[in-house]
Amino acid sequence: MGPASGARLGVAASARHACTVSNALGSAGRAAQPRARARLDAADAVRAPALTAVTVATHDDGYLQPLRESCARGGVDLAVLGFGEAWGGWTWRAALVADHLRTLPPRQLVLVVDAFDVALLAGGEEIVGAFREFGAPIVFGVAERARVDRPFLRLWYGTCRGENINAGGYMGEAAALLRLTELYLASYAGERDDQLAFTRICCETGLFAREHVALDVDGALFYNGARTLRPGTRLGLRLRRNGRWASARTGAAPCVLHAVGGGDMRHHLAAVGLDVSSVAQRNYAIHLLRNEPQRAALFAAAAAAALAGAARLAARLLSGPLVPPYV
Repeated sequence: MGPASGARLGVAASARHACTVSNALGSAGRAAQPRARARLDAADAVRAPALTAVTVATHDDGYLQPLRESCARGGVDLAVLGFGEAWGGWTWRAALVADHLRTLPPRQLVLVVDAFDVALLAGGEEIVGAFREFGAPIVFGVAERARVDRPFLRLWYGTCRGENINAGGYMGEAAALLRLTELYLASYAGERDDQLAFTRICCETGLFAREHVALDVDGALFYNGARTLRPGTRLGLRLRRNGRWASARTGAAPCVLHAVGGGDMRHHLAAVGLDVSSVAQRNYAIHLLRNEPQRAALFAAAAAAALAGAARLAARLLSGPLVPPYV
């Protein structure tokens, strides 16, 4: 997957939860990249420190053990923050990450991931290479376009550059990530979660977002998988003959897999040799009801409205022509 060498970005001021851009994508279809940021040259690549990863987990649950194993296997140091503490909310989590980032060299490359539903599918060297393709200090993963719930995500979180940013996986230089996190804590701490806060930052901070943030729309670095309508796939992925999972939509082989909302990726991880015996699968609907009741209510209301609209259309089709006859 090559970089979008001819990409350009136009950002328009927008409402609270929406933002639009005009993108001219390169031949590989990569998201438009920041204009004022030159690509890291070879000397920078040699001087850059090794990749580290950070997550926040108060206890052992979900895919935390496969995440640990995949990081160890890929040569990526993983820092687990907040372990043994009581969950303090999204701003608490962001503050922990900010404190950790302050201990790192400014150019240190840091992978920030969710603890319970993420694992690495590639080693640190490949992840760093995929990150550098974007030529930006920060790269966010976005919601897979084939997800069945993508329209609901757009209602709940809004969009940036036409995409739904996913806070379950992002990567960047420590100094840039620290600035991003401090922006969140200073101006967006009142948002209901970090994903909405990062979407607003991407939309509303103008120069910072244009110069610092790239979006991985093809899933070359991050794949945020959920249920899709693509037949013969699992989370919208297909297993290649070389043993790598690849997006059924773009063909990209992601480095980081995120099974959004407690999705089932046991099959994916077992296929690449990771131990998933510790993972107890969670039901997505129950997960939403327990942990995100407001979002669950919105999804239910939107689904009910869609079904009601479909029922009205079916009734009209059965009762006669859609266009009434002339009187």
